[in-house]
Amino acid sequence: MGNGIYLEKKLLDSHSQRVILKIVNIKSTESHVYLFRDQNGVLGLNIVKAEADRDARFWQIDPEFYQYSNNITGLKRIFRIFQNNIQPILPYLRTGSGVTSAATHVIFYHIADSKEVIRLNASGQEIKTRLYTFRLHVINRKLGDSKSIENLLIQDVNYRLKLVWEDENSVSYKLSNGEKYTVDLLKYVPELF
Repeated sequence: MGNGIYLEKKLLDSHSQRVILKIVNIKSTESHVYLFRDQNGVLGLNIVKAEADRDARFWQIDPEFYQYSNNITGLKRIFRIFQNNIQPILPYLRTGSGVTSAATHVIFYHIADSKEVIRLNASGQEIKTRLYTFRLHVINRKLGDSKSIENLLIQDVNYRLKLVWEDENSVSYKLSNGEKYTVDLLKYVPELF
């Protein structure tokens, strides 16, 4: 504990208004995320970026969840403050993104697969495009782990998926063709509700 962050006896960052509680490496990078307590006693996360990671972004989604994204490397990671600790969410995933939070649960996705496909455009011409396959993951805020929805795969030509909570146990998403779908999470992960 202290207000400075050291790595190999080198001061990386310091904040006089914060007490640094813990620091973890962002897997597959030279950067680190640290847990701090501010002068009002509120916990938060922040990033110490390595030079190679200077274009990466790190932002707060809600008081508990944070997103890391590096558009150059394509790496996306999700972090959580849970039980006064830093919890990397599914750290083996390279594309965890789209965190959508509700009062009791959080849902996010990762790109499980992508492949080049040929489609017909409006005038009947063949065009090459990528088709992305998304897998959803759900977290109950009271529990430590996330649960992957194994038997639901969503496919779209857009590499982003916007999720919206419809009620306390269902989310919706809209594909790039305008089709909207609603997923009843009780059907897939009843143990989290």
